[in-house]
Amino acid sequence: ISIISLPILRTAKQDFDPTKVQSPHREFISLLKIPTYLHYLAVRFLESFATTLVLSGMLYYLTLVEGFSGDTRTRYVLAIGALIAVVTLAVMIPWTQFFRFRRSSINTNAVSGSVCAVGVVAPIALFLGDSFLPRPIGLILYACVEQATWTGQTYWRLIALGWLVDEDSLATAHRRREAVFAAGVSLITSIGAGCAMA
Repeated sequence: ISIISLPILRTAKQDFDPTKVQSPHREFISLLKIPTYLHYLAVRFLESFATTLVLSGMLYYLTLVEGFSGDTRTRYVLAIGALIAVVTLAVMIPWTQFFRFRRSSINTNAVSGSVCAVGVVAPIALFLGDSFLPRPIGLILYACVEQATWTGQTYWRLIALGWLVDEDSLATAHRRREAVFAAGVSLITSIGAGCAMA
């Protein structure tokens, strides 16, 4: 595929014009004037905050609530990680099929957001699991429900960033600023994770 696409990329390559390039700070500030990008950064901040909170919270839950330590805690952490991986792979199949075809009658943003919102039932799974099943099955159910509902959001945020870059390119005389977009997202994601750890 790369051999086929190389001539096309060479044809589409634009001449470098240094007069249109600003400093990284000015480029980033100019991106902050795009309302859609601000919304995207808010989503990534909240996602990073929630993911870090859940992951660190599970470790504290196993330690402080369940009373596990040492090898026992490590085994449960590995088991939860393996189950999360299995759940992710399982739900990737329908999500891949969903995003592969464009349907004018279906709002992919609404579908992805609605499935992500279903994650609010995860604490209920934790409560019911701890109440009626051997512990820490409730925590395992909680982690699996959270991951199952968040996987579509992962697809959405990758696709949405591509949309943003393309729209920005069209609005700025075909200037491509993927690196500045990605740097801003990385910064906000790190801040979200840091706030969750604090």
